[in-house]
Amino acid sequence: MPPDATPRADEPLNELPDDLPDMDAMRGSIFVLDWRWLRDNDKFDAYVAGLGDRRDVLDVTAAEWVDMPRVLAHYRAFDSLGMTTSEAMEVGKTVGPRIHGALLNTFVRLAGSLGVGPLIVMKQSYKLWTRSFRGGGVAAFKTGERSAKVEIRRAAIADSKFLRASFAGVTAASLEPFCHRPVVQEKIEARTRTSFTLRLSWDP
Repeated sequence: MPPDATPRADEPLNELPDDLPDMDAMRGSIFVLDWRWLRDNDKFDAYVAGLGDRRDVLDVTAAEWVDMPRVLAHYRAFDSLGMTTSEAMEVGKTVGPRIHGALLNTFVRLAGSLGVGPLIVMKQSYKLWTRSFRGGGVAAFKTGERSAKVEIRRAAIADSKFLRASFAGVTAASLEPFCHRPVVQEKIEARTRTSFTLRLSWDP
């Protein structure tokens, strides 16, 4: 059992394929949305400088699947900006709803009619993941009445400080329509080069 494997006491909310492959690509739409945020916040030039000799990243288009060398260069450039965890989370809270907006709106309508809580999103976490990432995955678990955790697995982007914090922001933004005061924090001791775990809690 890997060091960050989930104890049996946690209730699985979704299932990952038994033969889950390593992440090997990311949708170009995430690059485009990230660039919009960078330009809006006067950080695009610093990001470009952080790319170094990987200026080919700037040729990415929204519809393509982008290979891992360019994905990792993108996140290294973000890491070079030296954002705090709070700042990176705010990026995720801004960009996340734009990535998953249509699907999340469907969940919001369902929540309104059935009175369901944030677990509805976590049950769909792997489906949401596959819209933006090829390979790797997200496993979600209920850990209490108002708590859960998500584990990002087999994804080399886990090595990026910015990615981990911004993904926490995306997660928090995804929960906000379904509950009050969601709190998302990384379980640092579970981190590896290709995986990380987020703890989630909320008020009803």
